[in-house]
Amino acid sequence: MARYLFVNPVGTDVWDAQDEAYLRSLVAPGDEVRVASLRYGPPAVDRETRLVEAGYGVAALLDALAEAGGAPERGPGRDAYDAVVINCCADPGLAPGRELLACPVLGAGETALALAPLFGEGVAVLAPDETAAVMFRRYVRRLGLEGTVGGVYPLGVAVADLERQPDRTVECAVRAALRAHEEANAQVMVLGCTGLAPLAPRVAAILEGMGLVVLEPMALAFRAAQVLARLGLSHYRGGLYAPYREPPVGRIQGCGAEGTSGPGEQAGVFAGGPGGRIGGDPDPVDVLLVNPVVSPGLLSWVPEYARTVLPPWTRANVKDITAGPRCIETFYQEACARPGVVRAARDEGGAFDVSVVNCFADPAVLALRESTGRPAIGLAEASCRLALLLGHRFGVVSTGRNAGPWTELQVREMGLTHRLAGAVGIDIGVLELSSDEAVTAEAILSEARNLVGRGAEVIVLGCGAMAKMAHAVAERLDVPVLEPLAVALNLADLVGRARPWRKR
Repeated sequence: MARYLFVNPVGTDVWDAQDEAYLRSLVAPGDEVRVASLRYGPPAVDRETRLVEAGYGVAALLDALAEAGGAPERGPGRDAYDAVVINCCADPGLAPGRELLACPVLGAGETALALAPLFGEGVAVLAPDETAAVMFRRYVRRLGLEGTVGGVYPLGVAVADLERQPDRTVECAVRAALRAHEEANAQVMVLGCTGLAPLAPRVAAILEGMGLVVLEPMALAFRAAQVLARLGLSHYRGGLYAPYREPPVGRIQGCGAEGTSGPGEQAGVFAGGPGGRIGGDPDPVDVLLVNPVVSPGLLSWVPEYARTVLPPWTRANVKDITAGPRCIETFYQEACARPGVVRAARDEGGAFDVSVVNCFADPAVLALRESTGRPAIGLAEASCRLALLLGHRFGVVSTGRNAGPWTELQVREMGLTHRLAGAVGIDIGVLELSSDEAVTAEAILSEARNLVGRGAEVIVLGCGAMAKMAHAVAERLDVPVLEPLAVALNLADLVGRARPWRKR
């Protein structure tokens, strides 16, 4: 069982019941979600002055949560949570929350921007109005994701009017999306306000019929929170988010801590039933996991491992290519693997929702998206994008002499160069990684510590075959460690579930 806190950073509870109803379709079996709003706060977060007020209100609420036992460590109290989600695309209070709490703290905006490229090529944000668009463009620059987001397009509708004029809002959203597609060739449309959640199915019904993808950040952030809770991951509480707590001198008028509802006040609580979904069982997600090498002994453990890291209602079909290299350590080997990867997916005849390629080189991932018409995920992109939610900069420890510069090329293609602290390879080949797991773990640890010294706040293991050593490495480092196969499989599940209006 996991417990989640959803914070509406506004001074009204008018949306709480609506959000509870929406989240009921997402909650997993046995899990609990609590929705809370601020007692005093802005009516909406649609300009800078209101962002300041909301940010302080959220920080005060989470500070009270920390004082009550919800952090820094999850305890037995009713106010202890496995993850907190800030339900606003401007992410007010996100950074203070990460300083205060040890559990994952996610913002709807950052999560959507970080993970959107997993759904397709070319990302655009549909913001309510020009003021919100300016705020979003600034936020994209702050996150260093200019290489990910092709543009921010205003709908021309004020936040307060999004639901008051639903037909006009839907019409404006479709028009803005078509403009983004025409001007920036964007395929993935991120709705730039969680207030658009009730209208997302209507917008998606039109745009996804045209071959575009619509992402609603509220659902996406909740799915990401589920992934982090499932994998036992949280942000690094040092560096950018080093713990710091000191009460303000004097009273800040209008949005003080005494004017913020606690998680037990002005909040709705509900739990996932036996099916995890009101009125039915969880829809299964079928993941095709392609091993892009011809080395049965090397990856014989993968099917059982996939079952252990995925939720029970997600099905993983592991398929080996029939012709290709024994491992992938060179560009030539990767080139030899690509045709087999595409063929393996085609042979399945579309009997899957998402495919995952089990190699950090991400061979043929783009070709899979093109040839199958379905989402495809590689280990490198999945891990690097999830790392954005856990620390300011990440480092990659892979294997092979050219692993460092090769990874730098991959990260550059993702548009994430400014978030990379460094990439290195250990002097142990892929086929020898498991010959002495203790020696391999020590080699990984040595390079990981060097990267931490260079500013890495998250370590990504750069080879799926390192999964066996991941625990030994993680328990001896003070920063989060991402095992890429588990991350990719769980993000495949997220991709399959992040759009609740889709019927598979």
